[in-house]
This record gives sequence, structure tokens and C-alpha cells, in this order.
Amino acid sequence: MILTRWNPEAEVDQLLKTVFDNPFGTWGHNQVARASSPRMNVYENEGTFYVEVAMPGLNMNDIEITTHKQVLTVRGERKSEGEKEANYTVHLRDILPGTFSRSVRLPEYVNADSGSAQYEQGILSLTFQKKEEVKPKQIAVTSNGNPD
Repeated sequence: MILTRWNPEAEVDQLLKTVFDNPFGTWGHNQVARASSPRMNVYENEGTFYVEVAMPGLNMNDIEITTHKQVLTVRGERKSEGEKEANYTVHLRDILPGTFSRSVRLPEYVNADSGSAQYEQGILSLTFQKKEEVKPKQIAVTSNGNPD
């Protein structure tokens, strides 16, 4: 078991430094949450269900899309820019390196197996077909010849 000494004064000092030394106003934002949850639009028309995910700066090979039990999951990895980090002083970093994912439950009327994806200009566009509407079926009642 590792024990870590807690120093509340150091935490307050770090907080004040973050607030007053950052001229771009990102204090209070959870950078991990922002990096791990890309922006998403979901919409549909009569026969098709659409999902758009903002994933700027990625290569297609850095994106993974899965569906399992009507849950769509999009994962990606943004590579670190080591050269910039080594040669420059960074003042603001909203585009964080690392892995991220976003999941959304597809409605039951969407055929999750019909998905197709296209990545263009930083937007991942997914298209799913809707299942054919299940209509009630009328069952005819017949008699085996016995009167009611």
C-alpha cells in the first residue's frame, strides 16, 4: 500500500496559479471529460437514422466504430504532437492527446447491422437503416366442422 501525503496548501496554491496565470479562461473545465467525449449530432428521417461525430485532426485509422446490443460506440485516439511540445511554450491546450470514446443507444427500430461510415473534413458520418415496420397480422379463425 502506498501512502501519499496530502498538502492542502499546495492544492490551494495550484488552484490560484491556475486561475490567475491562465489568460485564456479555461479554469474550471474538466479537460479529461472534454477530451474523452466528442461532440455528436443524432437525427433521422423517414427511413434512415444518422449520427455525426466531430473528430477533427484524426486519421481514419485512428477511429474504431462498434455496435453491440443497440449501443453504438465510437472510439478514437489523438496522437501527441511531441515536436510542438518540445519546441514551444503552450498557453492553451483544448485539443488533448489521448484516447476518447462516445456511446449512444440506438432505438429499437434502427437496424444496427446496417451501419455505414464516412469520415470527411473532421466529421464522422454514420448512417443506419430503420427496420421495416412490423405490422399486425390478422389470423383467420376456422372451424373443424363443429357448430358453435
